[in-house]
Amino acid sequence: MKQNRGIPNVIMFSAIIGVLIGLFRFWPFTLVFLILGCIATIVIDVMTGYEYMVNFLLVLFIEFLLMIIIMTVALFITKRRLS
Repeated sequence: MKQNRGIPNVIMFSAIIGVLIGLFRFWPFTLVFLILGCIATIVIDVMTGYEYMVNFLLVLFIEFLLMIIIMTVALFITKRRLS
């Protein structure tokens, strides 16, 4: 009988969230994160022709969600290749 000794998905997702939140204690990462958020906000404003004001915090939240999604996909692909 073969036992699955893989990491449970809940633990993996918790680790992803912990690592991403922990990165904000590293000031260069926070600086790059905020600069990319500013650039994204400016690009969105220019693309819409300044008709709609884009909330900077909304852009940062979406940027953070994209990081979570990318890290989750990368770790699940790595997990699948190793098993």
